[in-house]
Amino acid sequence: VRKFRLPVVVPHVPEAVPRAEFGVPDDRFMFLFVFDYLSTAERKNPVGVIEAYTRAFGPDEGAVLVLKSINGEKRIEQLERVRRAAEDRPDIIVLDTYLTPELHNALLAQCDAYVSLHRSEGFGLDMAGAMGLGKPVVATRYSGNLEFMDDATAYLVDYELGPVGPGCEPYPEDSRWAYPNLDHAAELLRRVVDHPEEARERGRRASARIRGEFALDSASEALARMLDEARARHAGQGSWRRFF
Repeated sequence: VRKFRLPVVVPHVPEAVPRAEFGVPDDRFMFLFVFDYLSTAERKNPVGVIEAYTRAFGPDEGAVLVLKSINGEKRIEQLERVRRAAEDRPDIIVLDTYLTPELHNALLAQCDAYVSLHRSEGFGLDMAGAMGLGKPVVATRYSGNLEFMDDATAYLVDYELGPVGPGCEPYPEDSRWAYPNLDHAAELLRRVVDHPEEARERGRRASARIRGEFALDSASEALARMLDEARARHAGQGSWRRFF
C-alpha cells in the first residue's frame, strides 16, 4: 500500500467581486469557514467556530465571522442551532446558499483568514485552497489537514480525543474524534489579528508549500516515479506480471 499525495489546484480568483456581494463589510477583518451540512455538522463543528470566535472578539472589535454553508434546508435542526448560536452577534454572518464556483473562489479570496475547528477531516480542500491563496489558517491539529499543515504554515489548535457518541451518523458511536480546545482556538484567532505581519508570513509559507509540494506537476511526477518503481519491482517475475 502506498499513500499518494492529493494534488491541490489553487482557486482561480475572478476580478472585481466585492465583499458587498456577500453582505460583508469592507472595513473588518474577515474570518471564513465553509462547510456542507450533509457532511455532518457535528464533524464540521460550526457551533464550535462560533463559540471560539465570540470568546476571542466582542461585536465591535473590528472582526467579522462568515459561515458559508450549503444544504442547511436538508438539516434544519442543525441550521437553526447555528443561527441561534449567532443570533445575538451582528458580526457573525450565516450564509447558507449555493454559490457558483467563481463566487465561491471570490469569497475565499476575500477573507483575511480561514478557520476550521473540525473534529475530523478527510483532507480539507478549502483549507488547502485558502493556504494556496496565502491566507493564514486556524485549524484543529488533527486528521487529514495535517497532510499539508504544520506549525510553520498554519495555526494549529490543540484537542482531546473523545467518543463520537450518538446522533452523528454515519460515524459509529464508539469511534473517536477530536474535540478542539476552544480557548486555545480563541487565543489563535486573536493572535492572527493582533500580529498581522506574523500571520502574513505564515500565509506566505503556506502558499509556497501548496503551490510547490502539492502542485499538480509535482503530484504527476511523484505518480510517474511510483509507477516506474512498481514496474521495476516486478520486472523479473512471471510473464503474467509483465503483461499487466
